[in-house]
Amino acid sequence: MEDKNVENDITDEKKLDTVEVQVSKRDAILRDLASNLSSYHILKLRLSGSVFIGNYKLPGWSGEMPFYAFKCEKHGFVVNYPTGYEQRLICPFCVD
Repeated sequence: MEDKNVENDITDEKKLDTVEVQVSKRDAILRDLASNLSSYHILKLRLSGSVFIGNYKLPGWSGEMPFYAFKCEKHGFVVNYPTGYEQRLICPFCVD
């Protein structure tokens, strides 16, 4: 019985590592997208508050989502996808 508990603990740790790796990859991708905004995107962003930058698939996802650039008061220009029923743009770095 103790062996099964040890195996479950190891499996749970591997799952946590996988989730942590996926989150760090996601953060790196989002930071890269935000840092590579074109002049056109930045101008449009300043005028309208947010701008569509494309459809992307992040690690661990089964499909693509639309991503938008917008300005966070704390983190500057950030990129994320609309979330929730209201499809709100929330800074991915403030949430984590």
